[in-house]
Amino acid sequence: MITTKAIAKTPIKSALSCRPRGRPVKGSEMAVVQDIVTAAQTLFFQNGYERTSIDQVAALAKSSKRTVYSKFATKAELFDAVVRRFIGEKQAIADPYVLSGTTLRERLMNMAEKSVEGFLQDDVRALYFLVHREADMFPELVRIVEEAGRKPAQRRIMNLLAEGGIEGDHSFLAEQFSSLLYWPLTRRVIAGDTDVTEEVLASARASVDFFLRGCGYTDL
Repeated sequence: MITTKAIAKTPIKSALSCRPRGRPVKGSEMAVVQDIVTAAQTLFFQNGYERTSIDQVAALAKSSKRTVYSKFATKAELFDAVVRRFIGEKQAIADPYVLSGTTLRERLMNMAEKSVEGFLQDDVRALYFLVHREADMFPELVRIVEEAGRKPAQRRIMNLLAEGGIEGDHSFLAEQFSSLLYWPLTRRVIAGDTDVTEEVLASARASVDFFLRGCGYTDL
């Protein structure tokens, strides 16, 4: 049996707080890159990966094809930039280190609720369907999302479990927690049932307690 303990609220910066605040100066290199990534995200999500061309991105970003290629050598590299920025922003909202709560349960509960709200948003669903629709032809899309999204999220959960006094294989446990939380949401997305209701939130909370009981956590 483990002993539970409160988790000290260590001030860890989120992905968003590490970025420069405000809009980059118009015409600066950073602003040009941001405009290209924003245009690419719009087109990827609307048209898919295959049907989006660098010419289209350049036109929407009010840039040139040469400029786009000077920043991103390939379309896959540009997609990588889109996904990393997009997922970084979404994960920052559900980062257990910046949410309220001092115990492991409180932080996991808050993270679960924020994850539900984020996962069922239209743009997140658009990315999900884009990747799964075109994965056979472009398997690198799955790798990009895996590297930018799932792995960093798993590391945060692993660290949280270790700090909360949970013993065992933290990598395995984090994987099980993610499955409990996200698989029901994935089924809802596939079925087109994406309303954030109290029933959905209650299910996510129940998954947290089910997981913690399985870990021997006693402070429920």
